[in-house]
Amino acid sequence: MPRTISYKPYIPNFLKGLIARAAELVEDWAGARFSGLVAATPTIGNRFRSVNNNVAIVNNYPRIEEIELSIDAAIEKPDAATLLYVGMRITRARGAEEMVRAMGLLPDNLQARLRVVGDWNPAELPRALSSIPGWARTDYVGPVDRTGIARELRKASIGLVILHPEPNYVASQPVKLFEYMCAGIPVIVSDFPVCREIVGKARCGFLVNPLDPHEIARAVEYLLTHPEEAEEMGRRGFQAVHENYNWANEEKIYCKCTTGF
Repeated sequence: MPRTISYKPYIPNFLKGLIARAAELVEDWAGARFSGLVAATPTIGNRFRSVNNNVAIVNNYPRIEEIELSIDAAIEKPDAATLLYVGMRITRARGAEEMVRAMGLLPDNLQARLRVVGDWNPAELPRALSSIPGWARTDYVGPVDRTGIARELRKASIGLVILHPEPNYVASQPVKLFEYMCAGIPVIVSDFPVCREIVGKARCGFLVNPLDPHEIARAVEYLLTHPEEAEEMGRRGFQAVHENYNWANEEKIYCKCTTGF
């Protein structure tokens, strides 16, 4: 929570530092009083080990069976290549403006659309983005359930994780990244240390400056004009999720936690 305060638009800037510090003190005080803590990422776990000796890391990786592509479940790809963003919320800090601007920088001969899934936050954000040229190539899907997410993933050509360099995002392991990989599509991801390790090791996509729409557009154009390389990246991401980044592996750790630390 303390690392999320910096990008909360409803908190006045002059109060953010104070609120973040207060939130951290409360979390540390509470964390020291639990018999054990389960953290969703190594970064979070490392933080709480300073106040509690019993910390387990259970990564929030996807359930393969929710997304698994099979011959029976396959959905025909649309005529235009589909760039996909999936999230609970669509915000500026999660790259909404940069994604739309990148779409406007793509050559006219590239048949590509951006599909965004989730709730706009704030609600007036679409109005602000509508004046950007890439808006004409953007489709808003809205919030969907897990089945709907799987359906969108099956239609997608590229998965986008364009998070801004906010403290909470820099050290995060975005669930959507692993969902894209599980769907077998190449990814374009913010060049942060954690994401760099995952994407670099799997060789499943491109790392970009999330504040540079031109760099994002170049990565998109390359993937769309080199379909064989893009497909191979997707395969490598798919394999990495099956071998490492899946809930079946993490569930074993979680089950141990339920029997005591």
